[in-house]
Amino acid sequence: MSDIRFEGWLHRSGTGGVYQDSAGNVGIASTQPQTRLDIGNGGFQVGPAGICTVTTVKSTNVVNATPLSHRNLLINSEFVVNQRANSSVAIGDGNYPCDRWKIANNGTLTGTMEVSTQVPTIDSNNFTKSIKVTSTSTTAASSAGDYAAIGQRLERNAAANFGWGTSNAQSLTLSFYVRSSKTGIFSAYLIGGDGFNRTFTFEYTIASANTWQKVEQTITGDTGGSWTYSTDNSIGLGLNFVLENLGSGAGTTSSLNSWQAGNNYAGSTNQVNLFDTNGATWYVAGVQLERGSVATQFEHRKESDELAQCHRYYQKIHGSSLSYFGVGNVDGATMAQILVNFITEMRVAPTSLETNGTGSHYSVRMNSNATGSQVPALSNAHTKNAMVIFYAASHGFTNGQAVFGRSANSTAFLAFSAEL
Repeated sequence: MSDIRFEGWLHRSGTGGVYQDSAGNVGIASTQPQTRLDIGNGGFQVGPAGICTVTTVKSTNVVNATPLSHRNLLINSEFVVNQRANSSVAIGDGNYPCDRWKIANNGTLTGTMEVSTQVPTIDSNNFTKSIKVTSTSTTAASSAGDYAAIGQRLERNAAANFGWGTSNAQSLTLSFYVRSSKTGIFSAYLIGGDGFNRTFTFEYTIASANTWQKVEQTITGDTGGSWTYSTDNSIGLGLNFVLENLGSGAGTTSSLNSWQAGNNYAGSTNQVNLFDTNGATWYVAGVQLERGSVATQFEHRKESDELAQCHRYYQKIHGSSLSYFGVGNVDGATMAQILVNFITEMRVAPTSLETNGTGSHYSVRMNSNATGSQVPALSNAHTKNAMVIFYAASHGFTNGQAVFGRSANSTAFLAFSAEL
């Protein structure tokens, strides 16, 4: 059968229509096709070599609705992991309402912070947790340098490929959901660089009390300063949401939306003081920090994945009564050396040990249980395991015998911290 050939084929209806010219170019809704396939006068083109050219890509459909893993640089930013099991903590410097989120307090204010089930419903993200801050007094900042904040620190290796400090510096975008009983200007900041002396501060306004809103902020890459980052696991970048400052005190800044030299750790000079009103509240949910200048859809991760990342910084080992912490040997008449293997390798070797209860919450076992006489203590540690001393006065076991370190109470635990 012979080919059927057309010198030209034309069918148009309104703004649509299909057109093929003598050169074989096909146009759809095009006045005259310029390439092998031309849709909408250049909106979508396929050239002779099969190269596709698209004038505009709608990011809402192509990027935001497309699952892309490992976008969020923050850990536990849905606040689902709370190994310390804190139902509420005082706003004290260094306290953690949940894993990876640390309180900074350099003043005399009082308040509480907790994981809450009050969540935004303004879009389809369906969060289950938020962080809630509540003022419990009318204490305001009283001296220069007073401030309070909640935030997270990243390792230097997490920021090593940002290109900051060079002409190729990449931008980041921060997005989060927030509400407060107080209206006005709030602020947040990123801080980093060699010597932790480069700060990017920005403001956001809460216009309606007790109403969730989403905030998106692009952080331009820092082309100045010194950012000699590599695979180092020390502090590299900090993010903090400011809750109170003196306004014009030390550490505040009026230079916004650009990188500044100096430790401007207290946010904007226009910052609302949450703690000058008893019962005032502030919530945050769904915090995402990612590369690029566009805020993509929030990256939901499995709780098991978040927990595994949190274990690099804090591990709480516990179980039911008579569960095992580790194995070791008797070391004298009153104690045993127990090797405790970590769940995953930690950022650095922990230097302290958290326990619960009294010595009787712990025991040493060979062929019977010897009740602990004092809580265990850390002997030495590495990033993968720790040597813990279990105490059991007059245990009756032979020196050098192999023994287990056990819990004698369901609330007993061993916790190790390698937080930044």
